[in-house]
Amino acid sequence: MLIGAAFWGGSSSCTKKLVNDPVADSIYLGSIPFVMNNNATFSDFYAALQQTGWVDTLYDTGPYTVLLPNNDAYAGYYGNFTQQAGGLADYEAAEVRDGLTLSASVGYDLLKGRISLRSLPLGMNQEVLSVTGRTHYITRYLDAAGDTLSAVDGQPVISVDNPATNGLIQVVAGAVPYPNPYPTVLQQIQNDTNLTFFAAALQRAHLDTLLKGAGPFTVLAPVNGSFTNAYFSGGYNLGVNMSCLDSVLAADPVKLTNLLKYYILPGRFFLHDFIRQLANPTDTLPLTMLDGNVVKFTMSYYPYGSLPFLSQEMGTGTLQPTFAGNGNLLNGIYLAGIDDEYFFTTNSYNKDGADLTAQNGIVHTIEGALIQ
Repeated sequence: MLIGAAFWGGSSSCTKKLVNDPVADSIYLGSIPFVMNNNATFSDFYAALQQTGWVDTLYDTGPYTVLLPNNDAYAGYYGNFTQQAGGLADYEAAEVRDGLTLSASVGYDLLKGRISLRSLPLGMNQEVLSVTGRTHYITRYLDAAGDTLSAVDGQPVISVDNPATNGLIQVVAGAVPYPNPYPTVLQQIQNDTNLTFFAAALQRAHLDTLLKGAGPFTVLAPVNGSFTNAYFSGGYNLGVNMSCLDSVLAADPVKLTNLLKYYILPGRFFLHDFIRQLANPTDTLPLTMLDGNVVKFTMSYYPYGSLPFLSQEMGTGTLQPTFAGNGNLLNGIYLAGIDDEYFFTTNSYNKDGADLTAQNGIVHTIEGALIQ
């Protein structure tokens, strides 16, 4: 029995159609590409398969398992100026910006063998390899009702173990699983032009060696404006001058170390790993950072360009993932929200800067300073 909405069109006609009830009879099964092409919900990924030639691979006997993003996952990529839901073309534009190819992205979503999610034990971020040799992280967990749910790279799997004649299909919603080219969280940070102050501070504090290590680590990496713009720091004195690169490089390494450890969380945590632990969306989840102090995670009303704590009081906007130090809450200083990354050079907009994976952890880019 399928979990969630039924998945494929099961008609003898060649016309694509959506079916609301599961079709269990094997007479309706075809190869993985056939199943995809018979459902309009997956037209973006099927088009990507055709463009890259991976569709030919999936017509082989296999077996293969596909981590299949639906069209809603691609809709998270927007046009800068229209701000309308995007699609495959917008996703490709973001890939060009990051120096990736569509072929690498599609190959990342293909696994060798028949990987049944139902057969995996409960556990966080279990590693499986794609056909291109990159690692996916699969989490199996119980929700409040006692149901077993799955997530891949921090994105919920809304329909599991859907059979085809040559493998299985796992339907991923939320965002397209994204192959990150950097082996360490340090390299991820160093290659982001919005994080140059934070990268320099890590080096000055000798924490760069730590973040090149085995980990895993989850880093809340503040964009440059978090330290230079009073809008994001509430004008609060962080105890270290990080207003420009020269001041960062001249800062006291001990003070920098104390500050920066408050942005590093031991372990590998996608945003989904935090969100699923909230009994109610606006509850808070304490995160014990590398320095032993607590950062609180919550979902706040945080529309882009507004003040997070004021928006929360007004009950307006959209609930977004946010982080706050005790000092943010005590002093009414802005919460740190996930950075919205605008890619003007490619005329595309990536939904956010969260869940940036590396072999030794995850980076979440944030707008705002965390006050201890």
